[in-house]
Amino acid sequence: MKTIQISKYGRPGEVIELVDVAPPDRAGPGEVIIAMTLAPIHPADLLLARGFYGVRPKLPAVLGGEGVGRVLQAGDGVGLKPGDRVLVPNRYPCWAEQIKIPATGLFACPPDVPDDQLALVSVNPLTAMLMLDESRLTPGRWFIQNAANSGVGRAAIMIARAKGLRSVNLVRRPELIPELKSIGADIVLLEGPNLKQRLAAEAGAVAIDAAFDGVAGESTAQLVACLAKGGTLTSYAGVSNQPFSLSPTEMIFRDITLRGFWLVDWLTRTAPETVAERLQSLVEMTRQGVIRSEVAVDYAVEDFAAAIAHAQKGEGKILLRFGTRHAA
Repeated sequence: MKTIQISKYGRPGEVIELVDVAPPDRAGPGEVIIAMTLAPIHPADLLLARGFYGVRPKLPAVLGGEGVGRVLQAGDGVGLKPGDRVLVPNRYPCWAEQIKIPATGLFACPPDVPDDQLALVSVNPLTAMLMLDESRLTPGRWFIQNAANSGVGRAAIMIARAKGLRSVNLVRRPELIPELKSIGADIVLLEGPNLKQRLAAEAGAVAIDAAFDGVAGESTAQLVACLAKGGTLTSYAGVSNQPFSLSPTEMIFRDITLRGFWLVDWLTRTAPETVAERLQSLVEMTRQGVIRSEVAVDYAVEDFAAAIAHAQKGEGKILLRFGTRHAA
């Protein structure tokens, strides 16, 4: 069977390779063998290939942080049957035609949700949901975020709308403003100088309790400047590849809290049953149309090199296709 892996760290286009390996052997007790259907390419996958991510797996290592597939075999004691569609959680590499993983926390997905939406539930929407939950915002309260057009940013907008939360969203292209407002963004502004003043001109003296930073660099300081006293900034990504610097005056005299969020860490310390509950709620929100992920294109696994090159351009979410897609 075909799998996509690295045998050394380096530039993704040079070190990611498609290889033939033996398929998994029979599913043991508590295990399932899954035939993968779709899996996205995330920035974290490319960082891992470079050796710059928070973990460095033993090589050779299969890549892939989430996806959707169908159960081929279910071992003894597993409450799933062949044909059931399941999400592959972030902790299991899945860029392969077949994978064998523990069944704990897996569940059969409803038939009326398309594969391309299920393939994107387990990372970006889950990250957005958890950051919103951990911010303890109550209905009517505000948060601000950069990278608002990213997968996490869009999910945060839609989940916040469903929870009655208000959002200020920063983008870099003006054509995104009406698009994000159409999915529930309250305010959308262009990143740049005088952000605090421009926000006040549009929204007045709103109190912003939380900020979500996926960019870093100069953008971090702009977010902090917009926070109310006692607010919290959560850093979850750094797509600018730049360090951020913050004013001690801002941090000390306005009692600003800075924290990091890494989904892998949350998954590591959280019971699989709890993870499953969160994912099931997101699948249901997807089924109801409350949240939706935007997909640019999917590539057959044989075209992995083109898919990797496309993903590095940052032009929308790219999926790898391992099998037949299921359209609701």
